[in-house]
Order: sequence, then structure tokens, then C-alpha cells
Amino acid sequence: STPALTLAPTPAPTPAPTPAPTPDLRSRAIRFSLRGDTGRELIRTTVNGVTSAVVRLTTSEMEFSYDIGHSLGEGDEFEFFITFVNDNGPRDVHFTAMYPPLESLSISLPDRHWSRWNCDDPDAEKQNDRCAKVRSGTFAWKGTYKLRAASALGLAE
Repeated sequence: STPALTLAPTPAPTPAPTPAPTPDLRSRAIRFSLRGDTGRELIRTTVNGVTSAVVRLTTSEMEFSYDIGHSLGEGDEFEFFITFVNDNGPRDVHFTAMYPPLESLSISLPDRHWSRWNCDDPDAEKQNDRCAKVRSGTFAWKGTYKLRAASALGLAE
């Protein structure tokens, strides 16, 4: 049977307006996950000049999200850093980009390794295979990894 139609006003209506949905902060936030091979990997993140406490990774993906505080305009760039504190052979960190996507990030290890491996050489044949591993999100060497996104690369909407 069809419910009866009520013609009188509701005695205690829900307060208006209903809370708005959470705004889409994709253009203001970076999101990624990290996992370790052994579960003993230690990392620190630096975003907007603020360095986190040391975090011990697990062998499962651990999600990280940081509001960068502003949307990027045309030509703007944003850098953040992940420091792998305790490499010792079997310990490796695996980075998975959620937003922005990996193809819109430039990942490097700007230290003695990067130059020794010829990672900035325009001739890819002269680059060590480790350069590609870093760029794909495998952090297998102790150090501070620089991740750069630009609006032209897809961070801003």
C-alpha cells in the first residue's frame, strides 16, 4: 500500500542548511603511500618546510596526505622530500603516488649517487639503471629523495 501523504509541516525539521560535502582538495593536497620491504624502514617527510618525526614503515601500504596550503597556478611548482633514514641492504622503501599521479612527478636523489650515476645525462644510455628505479618510486638508497610536481605536470586542476 502507498504511505499516506502528510500535509502538515514537520514539527521538528532538520536544521538548514545541511552541511556541505567536503570540498575536493586535490589541487591543494598531495597523497601517496609508502611501504617497506622488511617493515623496519625509517623515513621522514618534509612538506612546506616542516619535517615530520621519523616514521617506521610496515610491509603494507601506509597512506600519507598533506595539504600544501594553496592551489597551484600556471607555471607554479611544488617540491616535497622523503628521507630514507636507515638503508642497510634488504631495507627498501616503495613510493606509490596517489595524487598527483606518478607520471606528473619528477623524483630524484640529489646527492653523490645522482651525479655518479649520470642521472641528469640527456643520453639515457649513459644513465645507470638505478636512476629509473628512483624515478619509478623505488627508494633503495639512504638519502633524501626530492619529489617535484608542477601545475603543467598535473598538480593543479
